[in-house]
Amino acid sequence: MPTILNQLRRDAAALFEAGVRAAHPSHIIQPHLHDLVNILAIAGQSKDVRHASIAVHLVAVGKAACTMAAAAQHIIQPENIKSAIVVTNTENFRPIAHFQVIAAGHPVPDEAGLKAGKQVLQNLQNLAPHDPVLLLLSGGASAMLPCPAPGLTLIDKSITTRLLMNNGANIYQLNCVRKHLSAIKGGQLAQYVAPHPLHSLILSDVPDNDLSVIASGPSYADTSTFAEAIAILHQLNIWDKVPDSVKQHLIKGRNGRIQETPKLNHPCFNTTQNTLIGDNMTCIKAITTKSKSLGYRVIHYNYPVTGNCRREAEKLVHWCIKNKKAIGSTKTAIITGGETTVTVTGTGKGGRNQEMALTFALMAKRLQLQDNWVFLSAGTDGRDGPTDASGAVVDPQTINRIPNAATWLENNDSYHALKQSHDLLQTGATGTNVADIQIALFHP
Repeated sequence: MPTILNQLRRDAAALFEAGVRAAHPSHIIQPHLHDLVNILAIAGQSKDVRHASIAVHLVAVGKAACTMAAAAQHIIQPENIKSAIVVTNTENFRPIAHFQVIAAGHPVPDEAGLKAGKQVLQNLQNLAPHDPVLLLLSGGASAMLPCPAPGLTLIDKSITTRLLMNNGANIYQLNCVRKHLSAIKGGQLAQYVAPHPLHSLILSDVPDNDLSVIASGPSYADTSTFAEAIAILHQLNIWDKVPDSVKQHLIKGRNGRIQETPKLNHPCFNTTQNTLIGDNMTCIKAITTKSKSLGYRVIHYNYPVTGNCRREAEKLVHWCIKNKKAIGSTKTAIITGGETTVTVTGTGKGGRNQEMALTFALMAKRLQLQDNWVFLSAGTDGRDGPTDASGAVVDPQTINRIPNAATWLENNDSYHALKQSHDLLQTGATGTNVADIQIALFHP
């Protein structure tokens, strides 16, 4: 491989690493925890001692749950934590002293997550007067903490989740349906905890940082409805495929026979506080700074990228060709992020980032994009779809290393295609989750 491409690949990986590092909870959560500790007067740092005996109940859920909980443990004294439950996925699981840590299924909910949900509600069932709840939320929590609404089962939710994901549902559509099949999502956890104070620190994996969507918004007012959930299932042509119990539940909700999720004027939100501590732009800002330090001119492209991964890759290649004179004049970094979707019609293995990278490589070859480029697309959590890769880094030689690359792509088998071309990016679990990053580097 030419020396220039080697350097571009190393730079792309270094830029991605800088972005992930900037969004790690250990760097960004502590100032917020210090502020919160002072408000609650639970660590002896506040001059307000009116409630000095108050101890917090801690719940951490999501791909960053362990790193967020460990950071909290450094700020809040152990004697001030009445109960603590941490729920994350297998890749991010690690023991934390004095905390109950559970590894739950993702992206499809499982029995471990179901048990964790029951444990969370049990811990919060009999709060003492004035006892606050600290909720540490990150992406992935929707799947990891399933609490099916009355009349529904874990299997009902698992089947529906798979159907939504395999048919191209975006995060907003997916979580709208999830909220209306749950007993805690869509602000219902805040309703359960009220009138006790609930403080949520939130790491966003949603491009527009909509707090009602991140982790399906258990502590935030829901703006969606049962009617919208039904419309989404029809729009994706899966209404007739979801379990009958799901259809009946949603219809009852639409017809007013089941209470809607709590809206903004619900009194439970009078004692609920939600604070965003980090997001996809946290990554992009760090990548921008690092790019400039490496001598790249930076272009921010079409943020956020949220459409179908193949279409978005094709659009980016066309944009690069259209702007090839400006790009080709100097070292250039094109940076964006977001969360694309994938429609599964084949039987292969992959994820949205791998599929986007493979599509970019195919289109770049077909349209004869200039030679000295690399393209990285990866999930900041270190996992892309049901694979051990966070994404991929491709270059002009990628397609030459994959016989019949288009056939692999059509079978949704980007993982095995990119594995044989040695283009998979495998970082392992990162301890954070702020959606996806795309970086295209060009060298004149």
